[in-house]
Amino acid sequence: MTRPRRNLLLYLAFMLVFGWLSVTLPFWAGWILTGLLVAVLVAIAVVGREFFRARVLMRQREYVAAAQALIRFQEQQRSSSARRAVAVLLAGRWTFDAVAVAENDLGAIASENGRIDVARKHFDASAALDPGYAIPHVNLALLLATSKDASGAMAEVARARALGFRVKALQRAVDAALQANSPPAP
Repeated sequence: MTRPRRNLLLYLAFMLVFGWLSVTLPFWAGWILTGLLVAVLVAIAVVGREFFRARVLMRQREYVAAAQALIRFQEQQRSSSARRAVAVLLAGRWTFDAVAVAENDLGAIASENGRIDVARKHFDASAALDPGYAIPHVNLALLLATSKDASGAMAEVARARALGFRVKALQRAVDAALQANSPPAP
C-alpha cells in the first residue's frame, strides 16, 4: 500500500471513529470530544499560520513574501517539538513532515523564478527530509525535463511512481518539456 493511500485511510478511519464516538457517547462526553477536536483545529491554525499564508501568497504569485513566510514557518518548526507534533496534522496525505513540504514549496518558488540550481537544492532537501515524499521527485522530474536532462527526468518519474504518484499527466508534461525546443529529427 502506498503512503498516500495509507494516509487517506487513516484520515477516513479517524473521521469514522470520531463520528461513531460522537453518537455513541453520552451527550456531555460528545461535547468534550467536540471541544478537543476544535482545540486541535485551532492549534493547527496557529502553528500553520505562516504555512497557510505562504500557500495563499503563492497562488497570488507573491513569491518573495511566500518564501519569507515559508522560511519563518521552518524556523518555528525547528525551534519547537510541540509545533512539529501539531504540524504533522497539516502537512497532507503525501507526507507528515511539514518542513519537507515547505522545502518543496521553496523549490517551486525558485523554479517559478527561473532559479534552477536553487530549486533543485530545495527539492533535494525536501526529498532528503522525507525519502517517502513523492512530490519533490515530481517537481525534480519537471525541472530536469525543462533543463533537457532526459535521463535524470525519467529517473525522477520512476522514483515518484515508486512512491505512489500515479498521474499520467506527469509523463506527458515531462515528454512535452523534453520535446520543446529540441532540434527536429533527421
